[in-house]
Formats: sequence, structure tokens, C-alpha cells
Amino acid sequence: MPSFPRLTTEPALDPATTITGDHWRIGIISESLIRLEWQDDGLFEDNATQTVVCRNWGAKPKFTKKIQDDELIVETPYLRLAYDRQPFSKEGLNVVVKGLRDSQRNTWNYGAEPVRNLKGTARTLDRADGEIPLGLGVISRNGWAVLDDSASNELVETDSVQHQANPFGMWVEPREHKGIDLYIFAYGHRYIEAIQDFYRLTGQTPLLPRFAFGN
Repeated sequence: MPSFPRLTTEPALDPATTITGDHWRIGIISESLIRLEWQDDGLFEDNATQTVVCRNWGAKPKFTKKIQDDELIVETPYLRLAYDRQPFSKEGLNVVVKGLRDSQRNTWNYGAEPVRNLKGTARTLDRADGEIPLGLGVISRNGWAVLDDSASNELVETDSVQHQANPFGMWVEPREHKGIDLYIFAYGHRYIEAIQDFYRLTGQTPLLPRFAFGN
């Protein structure tokens, strides 16, 4: 059997670009991409998941943080986050995308329905005949999009015995601590950059090996 490539992960957030409270955590992955977590038990997810494998990109994004009128304000060159440090709510958590002309649509509030999203892909084309519904993507005419990773299982490294059954070196397990795990893409209309950073976050899509296709 040909050997399989092992999955490379970098799942832990950079402590220098992470702001943590008792039940919430904000990770500034890039100047346009942030991670928002809420955990009732205060235990956060640092493993890779079935969707996200790399949360530390090495470069240090520029950002500032301050408390203003009991709100936490986080700003980068491309976004402004305001958070009341309470359980996530529409009134207490929002992200404004900077540099857009349409100032009435450039703000994401927690729980907001995605509008003007430019869609992503379909899981399968089985039995497709003509146009099919597409899932939500990470680019939007409003300048923001949300990737909800709350329900993904986590990936953990396997031991040497399990490696024999799982050559990729990773094993899928349910999350031990359920909570809210969101990624806010605040790229404005920089669509290509948003897609490129999506693949930095989730890992490159591998090609199927030739032997898998049979004759």
C-alpha cells in the first residue's frame, strides 16, 4: 500500500494575539480574520478540528485593544470589534468592516442572518441535474462572512498502534466541551485574499492519489 501524507496542523492560537476572559476568547488570526469563542465551562478548544487545522500563521497582526464604556474594543487596520464581555448577543457583540462605502451593511452583529453572501460549494453533485443550492461561503458583498465551527469534531494525534489503522496520524473525536466557535471573515471586497486565507485556516485540499482511481 502506498504511504499517505501526514496531516500538518498548527491549531493553537498565538498567545500574543489572543484576548481571554473567564468564558470568552478572541483570537486575532490576521488583521481581517478573528476567532470568537464562548465556553460556559471556560475550557477552550485548542485542537485542530475537521474544518480548521491552522490558527497560528506566524506573522503578528497589528491590533489595539481597550475598554471603553464597559466594552472591549479591538481594532485592526481592517475591522473594529465591540464586545460587552457577556454571553454573546446581538446587542453586545459586533464587528464593523472598515473601508466600505455601504456603511449600512458593513456591520456583523452576533446571530445576524447572512445576506448578500456569494456562496461556496456543494457537498456533492450526485443526482444533480442543472442548478443546485450552494452552501454559504467566506465572501460577501457586505464585506463580512461567518464560518461556524461549533459543531465540528476535533482531530487528535494518534498513538503508534492506531497509526497502523489510520495512516494520516490523526483521529476524529467528538468535542469534549461544547460551546460557540466562530470565525469572522472581515475582508471587505478583497475576495481572492479571503479565499486564500480560508485555505490557510483549513489546510490545502489534497489531490486524490492516482492508485485510488483504479484502472
